[in-house]
Amino acid sequence: MPFTRLLTQQLAQPGLELLPMARAPAALYLASTAGRAAQIELAFSLFLSNAVRQFRLAVGDPAVVLSAHRTNDGGAELRVSLSSVFDASMLEGFRWPLYPPDDFAEIHNKIISLLDECRLNDALSPPTVMADLNARGGRFLTARDAELLEAAVRTH
Repeated sequence: MPFTRLLTQQLAQPGLELLPMARAPAALYLASTAGRAAQIELAFSLFLSNAVRQFRLAVGDPAVVLSAHRTNDGGAELRVSLSSVFDASMLEGFRWPLYPPDDFAEIHNKIISLLDECRLNDALSPPTVMADLNARGGRFLTARDAELLEAAVRTH
């Protein structure tokens, strides 16, 4: 923490906001990957805490869908969708891009761990890799979408 405070003081400039994230040093060839992973994890944590608070104030706990997608540009990402069975207009989502050096299981476990910390333990996960856009033309799945996909897979 003392190093983080010192770094914040040295980099402080008017109009600039920094959030130093203290982490163990990484080898130079791994540093950019580790930094990107830390940045995405922090962004997800901020998204989740804000979105869950909004849902709980409006309609109670959100339904969570965790899905894997192929993007139209040939990439891949995990998506976390929050929706409400009480208000169809409430749909929030986060896109976690996946890169070749990423460990899918580690990222999945981080997401599940953060969901557990928010007491959201019943995430639905469609059993297939999804296309970039869903049937409605959106990127995020509601709980109803996930249930329909699971039912369709069971009947085939």
